[in-house]
Amino acid sequence: MFNDDDDERSARKSSLKGLLKAFKGKGELLALVQELREARIQLQQHQLMLKQVVYELPGRNVRDALMALEWRRQVLNTQLSVVMFMLRRICPLTTLV
Repeated sequence: MFNDDDDERSARKSSLKGLLKAFKGKGELLALVQELREARIQLQQHQLMLKQVVYELPGRNVRDALMALEWRRQVLNTQLSVVMFMLRRICPLTTLV
């Protein structure tokens, strides 16, 4: 099940802290690409968990549960969009360094 700890971990992974510093070489850039790929996989797994939770809704207060799920879905989609955007921009740079 998806919980608040997952939200916090995703938020920390998606933080832009550290991205503003200058890269000192190809190694740091490749490490960032790897971290972004791992974040993308985690976010995609969270999306699958959200879908599974939707099928378990009938036993709860459906309206509140749907509101919470929709909020989490929007957050995950935004995080995944940012990660994908960064990967598309950074991957070509790894060949230049």
